[in-house]
Amino acid sequence: MTIDPSIDRPLWKQVADALRADIDAGRIKPGQRLPSELSIQQRTNLSRTTVHKAITQLELEGRVEIRPPKGVFVLPAHDLVVLGPQDRATSPATITVVRADQSVESYPAGTPLTGS
Repeated sequence: MTIDPSIDRPLWKQVADALRADIDAGRIKPGQRLPSELSIQQRTNLSRTTVHKAITQLELEGRVEIRPPKGVFVLPAHDLVVLGPQDRATSPATITVVRADQSVESYPAGTPLTGS
């Protein structure tokens, strides 16, 4: 995992990017446990808060599940649903949208989402 403090990207996002890349490339498979926060902290020389924020981001994206005290586990990938201009989607649960820039937005249950 390479983290570069000189680039214009928050450190926690760089950690999340690296973990996401490992998951997407299959280096960490669904059902497998992520390295512990302490292990990542020691490898990167970052604070526990920074590492925790990265893992929380992956949880918000639906990529991992935090199971105290067992650890953080990779979830199976979900199919991507693309909404067309006339499509609508609602959900009885909170809707989490992950944008192309990896920003995350949450909407309350029942919020209609439309494609553009």
